[in-house]
Amino acid sequence: MANAMIIGMGGVGSVIGQKLHEYDCFDRILLADVDPTFAEHLHGKTHSSRFQVCTVNAMDTAKLVSLMREHKIAVALDACPWQANHSVLEACFLAGSHFLDMAADIYSPPGLKRPTKNSFEAEIEKFNQPFLDKGIAGILCMGMDPGAVNVFARWAMDRLDTATSIRVLDADNAEVKGYRFAVLFSPETLFEELGATPYFVKDGKVTSGRPLETETEWVRFPEPIGLMKPTRSRTKKA
Repeated sequence: MANAMIIGMGGVGSVIGQKLHEYDCFDRILLADVDPTFAEHLHGKTHSSRFQVCTVNAMDTAKLVSLMREHKIAVALDACPWQANHSVLEACFLAGSHFLDMAADIYSPPGLKRPTKNSFEAEIEKFNQPFLDKGIAGILCMGMDPGAVNVFARWAMDRLDTATSIRVLDADNAEVKGYRFAVLFSPETLFEELGATPYFVKDGKVTSGRPLETETEWVRFPEPIGLMKPTRSRTKKA
């Protein structure tokens, strides 16, 4: 069997580690973070743990390469904010490990002026051919929206006779006891998404709106979510 590595042990990385441990396809799972506190907590509470904790900065490409080679990492899951993607991609290429990340920077549609390319476009441009030549996979933006919902949408489309549009709605009513405000992933990323101008396709054209104001509506989601008021955000209708 093979070994896996999770880089970034915040809320998302911890959940990935917990779920990954339920499968027996990996001999060992490395939990890597610049602060090992949450990784050690997960390791300590897991029965018959196959976790191994290591301290590393995701921006230290050389150290990542060394760890991946030392532990013969088959696949690395980048659960850090998008700014670390390039470093981890580079490390995976040099070490020969498969790569998967959760997100990219705020997307800008074609025709919108910006100082640089969208981060995932730059990553594809640099790493696509080298990864192909080396026979390793690089899967980008496999968080929730976009990411998992893309897979759900494709699955549904393959089973419908016809479809003219796909509408993605999500909502969350989670809470953390003792905190008036808590988020389930990077607060910096959340505020970046919610404060950015939303772009979306309407009537076959890309259009824009106002953050937290455009196309708001009340939607009754299945329990336990219930009645919520989604609004357009930069990455989806959330």
